[in-house]
Amino acid sequence: MANTEKSRPIWERPTFALTALPLLAFLLNISFLKAGFYADDFFFLNIFGNHPQPFSWWKGLWSIESYPGFEQLWWFEPGWTASFWRPLPSLIIQGSILLFGPNPFPLHLLSLLLHAGVTVSLYWLVRRLTGRHLFAFLVGLVYVTCEDHPLTVGWIATITDLLAVQFILISLLCHIRWLKRRSKSALIGSLVAIVVALGCKETASVAPLAIFILTFLMPTGQEDYDVNSAALRDRLTRAAKDWLSWLPPAAVLVCYLVFYRALGFGNMNTLLYTNPLTHFNEYLGHLALHLPIMWLGTFSVWPPFVLIIFRDIIPPMAIAGGVLFLVWLGALWPFRYRPVALWAFVLYLLALLPQLSTDASERGLYFPMIFASILIACVLSSIGPMARRIYPDLPVHPRLTRIVGWMAVGTILIPGIIISIIRPALMDEAFARTERELVTAIPHVEQRQPEDIIILNASGFGPALYSWDILNYHAQGPLDVWLLSAANGVFSLQREDDSSFVIQTDRHGWIDNWFARVMRTGEPLYAGREYETRVFTATILELVDDGSDVLSVRFDLKRSLDDPGWLFLRWNGKAFEPLDIAGLKVGETIELADTSDIWKSM
Repeated sequence: MANTEKSRPIWERPTFALTALPLLAFLLNISFLKAGFYADDFFFLNIFGNHPQPFSWWKGLWSIESYPGFEQLWWFEPGWTASFWRPLPSLIIQGSILLFGPNPFPLHLLSLLLHAGVTVSLYWLVRRLTGRHLFAFLVGLVYVTCEDHPLTVGWIATITDLLAVQFILISLLCHIRWLKRRSKSALIGSLVAIVVALGCKETASVAPLAIFILTFLMPTGQEDYDVNSAALRDRLTRAAKDWLSWLPPAAVLVCYLVFYRALGFGNMNTLLYTNPLTHFNEYLGHLALHLPIMWLGTFSVWPPFVLIIFRDIIPPMAIAGGVLFLVWLGALWPFRYRPVALWAFVLYLLALLPQLSTDASERGLYFPMIFASILIACVLSSIGPMARRIYPDLPVHPRLTRIVGWMAVGTILIPGIIISIIRPALMDEAFARTERELVTAIPHVEQRQPEDIIILNASGFGPALYSWDILNYHAQGPLDVWLLSAANGVFSLQREDDSSFVIQTDRHGWIDNWFARVMRTGEPLYAGREYETRVFTATILELVDDGSDVLSVRFDLKRSLDDPGWLFLRWNGKAFEPLDIAGLKVGETIELADTSDIWKSM
């Protein structure tokens, strides 16, 4: 056996895959080891610095429902809530900060190791299901070179996805061992892994379904022969009798859902999320637009995040995604009787559903790509050079399948490798920009020691959620930071009287951009609507034509403009600088900044 192993070319040996795949996963993302904290990470740093902390360890920090960084946005709407049960990622982040201080390196290292572990686990999963090393290696290669993954791997806040997917794969591997050997320890291991995954992210609710469908299609723990309608009926009967293989994970899922609802988790009242349990019709409408965009992101290198910036292109992106999905459906048709392909197809669609309670994004593809990689590898394995090595015993596939296979090489595999190499650096630059810009305000804060900091405008929508967190972290707070606008457009300010001024913009996007929508609940906007805060009252003066956003807002301060406790900061295109609004004449208007160039602000 050893001699046979050594006689094979190196790439046909399992040891090659077990070395090459995790190494590639690590090397493609190694630049993140030098990265800092991004966006939501500053929220964690500030939260863990509070004593006592505003959450229970067994609930996790995603259960927080009240936070100054949220509530000091003037458009924050009462009744907002978005709480989730994710205790394990919370404990890991908290533990890292306690052990190593506010040092991002250990958490970035853990993310890279988890991603490498996911890649190896996927290889083992497919190899055990198919018995074909080269096919399993191809699946792992498709997954590890997916250009969407750097967003999840390089952002500490998304360690939830890495942990959940890793434990889902462990659960599936244990379940395969149970099906093959009826090992009680494997059955227990599978159930424990599901529970742990559920404590990382709600995505794991798909795992029991994956186990049931795997038991139904591959009752021996691997694909043995093709399935047709008669075979499916036979396997359904067999699966029903083998209740010990699927009933325990189903019971875990039911208990989880009851527990989740009973404790009030998953209550979402925000424009960022649509709760399918309470707003099913809205969820279906959202799904109709964003599911095809996820198909587009899966079967091409087109980035779903573009819709966050240019919301007007959502319909054409959805149409393109629908057409591309139909093409791939045709290419996959010859594999409809293969248990692994059928299992992967059903699970790919199921895995997308929990992600689409919010807008389509690269992060939402980290778990579904586990199954999509199997589908893409099926089609890739149909083209001549790969078919002869991976499936020499199968007949030539139809022309459409082979054409799409070659298309996948040119539009998924090769571009994916190239983009995966360059994207971490681009992502680091884009994510770190908000922090670099806000840090320019720190010298003015230290010099003035104000009671309240009013940020009048910003370079774009990036600081909309994170200005409070980043300034408090760098200034070692507490600071009262009030952000008035963060969007792309031409923003101007007009002084009204001794304690009020008006900010206006020339276009849509002020409080209807993706980041600003997070803190809104969908209450109707109208001229004259007032938002009361501790230090000012914001009154909407003018709306865009469709009423979905504001163009002009008056801010009536509760102290005079010349009060020394104020620090008014404007973004001048390069840095934040103080603005003496009291020095303006009544009725005088000045331009704050022209941030119309979206790409420049990213």
